[in-house]
Amino acid sequence: MTLPPSSVDKIRAKTKKQRFVIQWKKSLPGSGAKPKYKVSFKPKGEWKYKAKKYICESEKTKCKSGYVPIGSKYKVRVIAKNLSGKSPARVKSVKAKR
Repeated sequence: MTLPPSSVDKIRAKTKKQRFVIQWKKSLPGSGAKPKYKVSFKPKGEWKYKAKKYICESEKTKCKSGYVPIGSKYKVRVIAKNLSGKSPARVKSVKAKR
């Protein structure tokens, strides 16, 4: 029986060509076999109704969003999943820069 994955460490966000590039580290390598990561980008504040939401799923520890307006604020949530369960969400607020 495998263990559910632990939550991720150190979320880093960059803005590149008006897209977010999010990277993170696996916290405990042996905590779950081959986790998949689900990343959600949700706009905050005054951008709540103007900007789009994005969801990205991959096995890599890197994810790109779609187009984001400069100056918009987003809440980024990363969850690790495998067959035996999912990890607690790791959340970070980021702002789109030039």
